[in-house]
Amino acid sequence: MLHLKCTAVGPDDLPYWLWENFAQLAPATTKFFNKSLAQHTVSSAWKTANIRPIPKESLLAECNNLRPISLTNNIMRLFERLVLKQEMSSIFKSNINDEQFAYKDDGNTTMALLKCKHYWLKALD
Repeated sequence: MLHLKCTAVGPDDLPYWLWENFAQLAPATTKFFNKSLAQHTVSSAWKTANIRPIPKESLLAECNNLRPISLTNNIMRLFERLVLKQEMSSIFKSNINDEQFAYKDDGNTTMALLKCKHYWLKALD
């Protein structure tokens, strides 16, 4: 089961909990997902996004301090996660270097910092 994070709605205005709480949508959604995979294409309705400017700092001083946040449809986020988990994970696992920490199940910034600290302390010895 893919868990969808509690996130804002996208252009379709369908909340995240709709996909988790209504299991009767699963057969129809599965057909759409399988058809998209078979045809190597995604519905244009799934590709839409709301882009919102969010300030980098708490007080907005100038427009250069805005960063864009893209809110995509929850159905597309589910589809992307499914493709990543089912189709791409083996490719990532075999091609990601041991020095890379992103896109790994056990990789995170803490592990990257610990490895850096190890190298720095080793260099000081």
